[in-house]
Amino acid sequence: MFDAPEHVKWANIPYDVVVSEAHFALSEKVAKESMVLLKNENETLPLSKDLKSVAIIGPNANSTQALLGNYHGTPNQFILL
Repeated sequence: MFDAPEHVKWANIPYDVVVSEAHFALSEKVAKESMVLLKNENETLPLSKDLKSVAIIGPNANSTQALLGNYHGTPNQFILL
């Protein structure tokens, strides 16, 4: 954003390399390994296996900006769980 592309080593990586199965697998692995449970108030977790759905409610429930924050590239798709 502030530096010229020739000074940013990641600026010349082709999109098909970034959007590859290897990168998807790595990002999924990192996401799974980085999740942290900070507090289990009132023993809410684990959720019952009998649940058919869970409602995510609030102003940021469907906000990709809230999901990604302000430091991200251009994703090829969004997956909200």
